[in-house]
Amino acid sequence: MQNLQNIPRRSPSGRRTARAGALVFLVVGIGILLVMVRDVSLGDLCRVANQVDVGILAVAVVAGLAMTGLRTIRFYRFFPAPGRRLELYASFAMFRFLNFLLPFRSGEITFLALLSKFEFAGSIAGIAPVWVLLRVTDLLALSLLFFCANSLVPLAPHFDVLQWGLFGLSTVLLAGVLMFSAWMARANPTFSDTWLGRHARAAHAGFARFDGWRSCLHSLFLGCLIWGTMAVLNTLMQMAFGSPLTVAQCAAVGVAAAVISILPIHGPIAVGTSDVSWAGLMVLAGMPASEAIATTLCVRVGLVSIILLDGAIGIVILWLCRCRQRKPDEPRLREPQ
Repeated sequence: MQNLQNIPRRSPSGRRTARAGALVFLVVGIGILLVMVRDVSLGDLCRVANQVDVGILAVAVVAGLAMTGLRTIRFYRFFPAPGRRLELYASFAMFRFLNFLLPFRSGEITFLALLSKFEFAGSIAGIAPVWVLLRVTDLLALSLLFFCANSLVPLAPHFDVLQWGLFGLSTVLLAGVLMFSAWMARANPTFSDTWLGRHARAAHAGFARFDGWRSCLHSLFLGCLIWGTMAVLNTLMQMAFGSPLTVAQCAAVGVAAAVISILPIHGPIAVGTSDVSWAGLMVLAGMPASEAIATTLCVRVGLVSIILLDGAIGIVILWLCRCRQRKPDEPRLREPQ
């Protein structure tokens, strides 16, 4: 594995600005969390935590880890890495942890740099077209799940506008990506040997990995599986902590929470913003506010634990792969007596 010193870094002023923005959002998130916690007693929190169903929680953990496996399979379709499947899985486990840790989903860019440096793909410019396709099909898969959940259990009247807006936006974006890909394949432009030309050539090679509608349908199918698994995870987490909502209501809350999770509005570790969205969705589903906050905090601990477990598994796998790739030391010659 290559070291990470060659990953492009921001300028000092850019790093200071990013850190200041992350710190502001972290402080705001902590403030939101403290305001929420004021409305729930320690007894309510302990009561929700004590009624946890270990069996349902175990199934939720399996579903949470399965998401990383599905993401790995989907990426492998475009960038095969024979003999390095476990290492690729570990990289996606780290990607999940980075997106949780870093603000505004900035873990995406960091992860693309890691994929390039670990030689799973070429440059970031070469990965970007495929990554855009994956993200657009993610949005379409989420819009389809949200449409189904909101049709079965409408949480709020204005969610109808949101579901159609998501579906329309994702459809337009997907059509645009496929049309641009087809144009790039037909145009077959020549590129100069400059910095911009080399990156444009890498992006053109990335678009060449598209296989028309087949690659789109493959990505959309696995995207539906990924986000469907996320909805199952969110539903099981609520049920594990004894949510009084019905299974359908828990599923509707879980899908809506998944939709909110992809928005770049969260600070570091999504503190505050994620919690208030979960609690608000539960209240919309009919749960009392104090119970919704207590359940949200317990669900939050469960989801964070899965992310940390996934990241720990990824670190162990990467460490083992690195140890395996090291060459054995050359035998030392004995010094004469």
